[in-house]
Amino acid sequence: MRLACRALRVSSSSYYEWRARHEPGPSSRDLDEAYLVNEIMAIHDHLDDSYGSPRLTHELRGRGFCQPPARRATRQ
Repeated sequence: MRLACRALRVSSSSYYEWRARHEPGPSSRDLDEAYLVNEIMAIHDHLDDSYGSPRLTHELRGRGFCQPPARRATRQ
């Protein structure tokens, strides 16, 4: 891939960015995010909307989710 990018005078990062924009369907990160948000909503609804962030995080970890500190699930 590096040779093709060099021949076309395109950076490899630009190629991969272009490819990600033109691939059909959601990315694996998008799917993971949707699954996480659905799980958070299910926990929150099941427990009468009474869980805050620390308790939700604890509950998610108990269910096998591992959330990196730099990534946060937010509802929009």
